[in-house]
Amino acid sequence: MKELILKDKATGKTYGVVIGDTFHKRVDSRIHRFRKLNAYGIQQNILDFLQDKGVQFVQVEETDTGNIYLAALADYIRRGVPIDEGHGQQVMLPLKYFEHAKSPHLAMF
Repeated sequence: MKELILKDKATGKTYGVVIGDTFHKRVDSRIHRFRKLNAYGIQQNILDFLQDKGVQFVQVEETDTGNIYLAALADYIRRGVPIDEGHGQQVMLPLKYFEHAKSPHLAMF
């Protein structure tokens, strides 16, 4: 799989982009981080699609902080917490299961 942009057909909202074996998702942590669990979510239907396509990893880039987090898709399936807070069925994965791949503060040194 080369590159695949995942969008909501009704709203045109972009969920993220699949490049190779990784789903890339850009978020504003002030809006999209699920504070109750300190987690990032994926819509259940998107998660199912990613699994069917053989995606292995999820990368979350916080556009407001520059932080980048990486997790195995399998962790969303094994350790994710299903919720529905009015935005459809989602699976939340707490940040403790992500690898902190990049911090903008480390780039200064």
